Amino acid sequence: MPTTAALSLCPGPSFPLLVPTDRSLLSWEGFITVDDARGATHQFWLKVAVPPEHHAQLSLTSATFTPGHELADLLRDVLPLLHRRLRCSDTTASFLTDVCAAVRAALDAGNSAIGGSGGTASTPRPVAAFAAIAAELASLPAGAVSDVSLSLDEVTLSFTDGSGRVHTLRVRLPDGYPDVPPLVLAHDLPSPLINAQDGALHIGGERAASSARQPAFSNVASILAALQRACDKHAALWAALSVIDAKCVVVDPPPGEGPPPWKTRSRRITLGTAAGGSGATLLVELPAAAGGKDSDDGIGRLVPVVRLSGPEPVISSLRPQLAAALASWTPITDNEALRTGSWLYDWLTLAVGNPLPARPAQGAAGADAMEAADDTSGLECGICYSVAQPNANAGQQTDAAAPVIVPDVWCDNPRCRRAFHTTCLADWLREAGGVGGGHRATFSRLYGECPYCKTQISVLAPADD
Repeated sequence: MPTTAALSLCPGPSFPLLVPTDRSLLSWEGFITVDDARGATHQFWLKVAVPPEHHAQLSLTSATFTPGHELADLLRDVLPLLHRRLRCSDTTASFLTDVCAAVRAALDAGNSAIGGSGGTASTPRPVAAFAAIAAELASLPAGAVSDVSLSLDEVTLSFTDGSGRVHTLRVRLPDGYPDVPPLVLAHDLPSPLINAQDGALHIGGERAASSARQPAFSNVASILAALQRACDKHAALWAALSVIDAKCVVVDPPPGEGPPPWKTRSRRITLGTAAGGSGATLLVELPAAAGGKDSDDGIGRLVPVVRLSGPEPVISSLRPQLAAALASWTPITDNEALRTGSWLYDWLTLAVGNPLPARPAQGAAGADAMEAADDTSGLECGICYSVAQPNANAGQQTDAAAPVIVPDVWCDNPRCRRAFHTTCLADWLREAGGVGGGHRATFSRLYGECPYCKTQISVLAPADD
């Protein structure tokens, strides 16, 4: 009996004229039905099959697409693209839907070229341009194209670096490509993309698509090459941060939201008992070398930026030794340490003077789980009861700033030491604080009482006030 995974590869009720050719339900052939813009119905024969030697995979990564002669002639310019699309599809139905869309576009393009309706319809791209784009994408290395729109106006490139990290980049192919240069819409790199031909910087992000200042890459292949060079440039950065992620308790970027984005150059870790108490964190950021054309990222050469946060009685003893570590910084010359990223964790351990709280093993329970809870205790905001808070300005930022903020104000009472987000405490002092005697403000700072122990507390008013 076919498995659930095999059934998920069935074409489904949307394609009733396709029938299985064996009991595995991994090989289908028959007809698809497509209506063109004029309402005429067309039927085309095709076959989609997973070779018997790959049946155990229960996926389409090795599947083949065989169109009938009429269909092959209609789609001859985009067949390489459809073959690649099949291997990237999750289900047979989604692939067949893409085929139908391509057929409909080809039929409508033919009708527009004939001009039988006397209308003004026209094709977005000449057939020759479709053929050129499809040929270029097919010539890229296997796996380089992770997604492409059927209209061939957007392409998502993918590159897996030497450590298995997958990086993506989205490209816009404007009307007139390849005569008109492509545009980089978005990428996940912590620095601008560099065009090796003209040395120009490509900022990325949605606004770059309409920016007249964005220099041109010559083609998609040159953008992929720039992505590969950028990944080599940032390898030491990602290696160092990966060690921190693996060994420390990271609270920003939030661990519950998946792997940290490649754009970020910083981590905020808990210090726990390393600081002689709970509620203290250390933000470490690896700055980039000045000038975007450097062959490396400055990792190991530039001193890290570190910032302590926490109740003053807890972190006051750490400041002198951290300052001494920064003052005695010497560039890292051990290439193996730079390659593996071990140097940053080792340096932070020496700078703090105590072992950093270890990240619990996956599935840890009992004492290990309790120890992990102790390391993060005192970090929750005493008003919203969460550690991470969305940054309202994150959507407006084009740099590598973290998309969340963590509690950054503490009560000085040793018996309280509650943590608060700046925005939460400011709102409380303005609203709820008014019931207990109100608050006062001096310039941009608000003064009032701690919501828990009534100790005097102050906070800078958020910038948007």
